[in-house]
Amino acid sequence: MAVAKYDQDTRERALRLYYEVVAEDGATNSGAHRKIGGMLDINPATLHNWIHKALATNAQAMAKSKQDKNAELAQLRTDNHQLKEANEMLKLASAFSPRRSVSAH
Repeated sequence: MAVAKYDQDTRERALRLYYEVVAEDGATNSGAHRKIGGMLDINPATLHNWIHKALATNAQAMAKSKQDKNAELAQLRTDNHQLKEANEMLKLASAFSPRRSVSAH
């Protein structure tokens, strides 16, 4: 495996700059690759690979987060249904139980 030429901080800085250039300047992807690559002395193709990998990682994280939220929602709905059933049973039981008067002695 090849030794990484750029450290993680450099990669993160390049990604931040890329997103800023695209958002603020309205640059095309390839134009942003060339601009940031020139600023940081990074091959635009290398920057493209970093961006592609970051987007894929973010998409996977978002999909996992959505799955987790859907599972949590399903569990909460099940719990809510069970609690409503228990509440109804308690209401019925209290309706048929004799009432006791509380008196002070």
